[in-house]
Amino acid sequence: MNESIRNAINEALTLAPSSYSRLIMLVGPTESGKTRVLQELSAEKDLQIINVNLEMSKALMELPVQRRESRASRLFNEIILDFIAQSTGNEQIILLDNLEILFDKDLKLDPLILLQNISRNVTIIASWNGTINQGRLTFARPGHGEYRFYDRIDAQIIEINKETL
Repeated sequence: MNESIRNAINEALTLAPSSYSRLIMLVGPTESGKTRVLQELSAEKDLQIINVNLEMSKALMELPVQRRESRASRLFNEIILDFIAQSTGNEQIILLDNLEILFDKDLKLDPLILLQNISRNVTIIASWNGTINQGRLTFARPGHGEYRFYDRIDAQIIEINKETL
């Protein structure tokens, strides 16, 4: 991990406990190195990475299709709380990767609000496949079925790209 990224993450972790939302987002396009940063952070700080796509898919598979939308938010919260309960360290930091399932139109979730809400009680460092430009956070590209944009972001943003690694 590049020293400037490491410093940005450490600074964000220092500021997180005094923030309303303790959400730190690693924002960058596909294959920009977000997962690698999370893996290195996991090794350095002895933290687990939650593969959100995998965990949510397993949980949703057990539900009938017609109940998935109404239970998706609660399932996500339960997944996070289970990982917190399993955590052995004093620091409550959760690493989240592969968030794409949260953007599934059939689930009708607002991924940013979901992350902000859960991060009120625990520090979340999440990879976000998108961009930040002039304060506007995007996921995917315009025209893509899962495209979203946000102008109000209660999170610390660390931009990741191949040049910063």
